[in-house]
Amino acid sequence: MLIRLFFLMIGFGFAVSGGVTIIVFMNMLRTGHNIVHYAQYIFTEGSFYLFIIGMTSIWLSIYLPTHKRK
Repeated sequence: MLIRLFFLMIGFGFAVSGGVTIIVFMNMLRTGHNIVHYAQYIFTEGSFYLFIIGMTSIWLSIYLPTHKRK
């Protein structure tokens, strides 16, 4: 149970830091860049992968079935 909570908190931290960075970089759209350049930049930036890893960790820690001992 504590391991699940640990991965939930780590995943939450990764998802928040990656998501905030993705939202902050949306300011590129206001400076004249189009959505294609924004997407290319986000996919090459490490924060996008941090967001994906965080969301996956959250999902796995919540929905992965528990291993119960007999």
